[in-house]
Amino acid sequence: MTQDRLTLAVVTLLLGGWLAFAITYPVRAAQQLKAQRQLEEAFESRLQRMQTDMQTSVQTNMQPNVETVTLVSSDTTLSTDTNHSSDSLPADPPPSPHSHSNSTSDVNSTTELKPTAEENSEEVQVGKISFTSAEVLGHGTAGTFVFRGKFDGRHVAVKRILPECFEVAEREVQLLRESDTHPNVIRYFCTERDRLFTYIAIELCAATLQQYVEDPSCFPSLNPITLLEQTMCGLSHLHSLNIVHRDLKPRNILLSGPSALGQVRALISDFGLCKKIPDGRSSFSMRSGIPGTEGWIAPEVLRDTPGNKPTTAVDVFSAGCVFYFVISRGQHPFGNALRRQVNIMSGEYSLSHFMEDIHDDVIAQDLIEQMISTEPESRPSTACVLKHPFFWSPEKQLLFFQKHHYHELPPDVQETLGELPEGFVSYFTTRFPRLLMHTHAALHICGHERLFHPYYLAPAAK
Repeated sequence: MTQDRLTLAVVTLLLGGWLAFAITYPVRAAQQLKAQRQLEEAFESRLQRMQTDMQTSVQTNMQPNVETVTLVSSDTTLSTDTNHSSDSLPADPPPSPHSHSNSTSDVNSTTELKPTAEENSEEVQVGKISFTSAEVLGHGTAGTFVFRGKFDGRHVAVKRILPECFEVAEREVQLLRESDTHPNVIRYFCTERDRLFTYIAIELCAATLQQYVEDPSCFPSLNPITLLEQTMCGLSHLHSLNIVHRDLKPRNILLSGPSALGQVRALISDFGLCKKIPDGRSSFSMRSGIPGTEGWIAPEVLRDTPGNKPTTAVDVFSAGCVFYFVISRGQHPFGNALRRQVNIMSGEYSLSHFMEDIHDDVIAQDLIEQMISTEPESRPSTACVLKHPFFWSPEKQLLFFQKHHYHELPPDVQETLGELPEGFVSYFTTRFPRLLMHTHAALHICGHERLFHPYYLAPAAK
């Protein structure tokens, strides 16, 4: 009897301990995570202050008795790379594509620090670029910071890059200058340098696609499908120049500020991992390492197989994930962040947001499944994506169905079918959700005929 009581006491004690652990563990884990985040934020803040202090120290040593310090290089030439002449720039960037010439000049660039009203902040002037160190828009890897600033009186975003990343910055600037004539690619303005940093002035935007998905109320009038179409237009432009982005994700797709007409554009940004494919080739090497952000990387990039040479299809895969992320309001086709890349490698995805009996969902699922295919050869090109019915307006769907005899129908039948084009198309697609996709697939063999050119990509262009 005594032994049974002792055993019962031990078991009770063990169960009580496990129960206490189960109750307190989530709280402790949350506290540890919070402490870790605070430590990371403190480290990043300290790194920023150190960088600013270094710059201030160097400049103060040059002219310690002057309140406004000006640095002029006497023995080292500091470069200025400007994408536009100052007398031709309007006060605000136009929403249309920009025509400009690129020029590079080697001049003595000046760095000037001016005190501001804000405590512990100062205005930094480097050539034609100025910014306040307190107005941080974001930060990236390797000590890169993005500030709100000005270039020739225009509001811009200023990327400040450390010396060890100068080579990457040079490549990014070169690709920006080559591709920024498109309205859906971030616009580049100028590069300045001093002894400590490289500064790149680019178009100032209002938000990222990630922020739009998390809080659509900030842009209530925006159509998500229009933003995705603009993103694909920008990506198609890059691919036409043999440029592979290699890091497409919601945070790297920006939304411009409203134009004079209130229009907002989706812009592809962050060219730090971009790769230019040489003429005559269709793939890029992996000698420089694995590019991209975990959870958005195409499976072939991570495959360790002989002769593995990824192509522009890696961007189409990432874009497919972005499409689902936007349409589902924050879901990822390959699951949560912890399992995402593993699921990508095994091809295990879920598009559970889509309903089989909803016309728009059937069309969206058809496109996204093609884009996130495990095999790159099975993915459509950016041009094919833009031709997909996913982007068709009701008017275009109506023309494709070729229902031009509508006005010959009796009035009561017209009333039943609904008004053109939305009502008429909706009458059939709500009853037959797969009607459009089945018709589109069946008539694919007619894609070479002129009548069907608006709906299919020409075989030679694929």
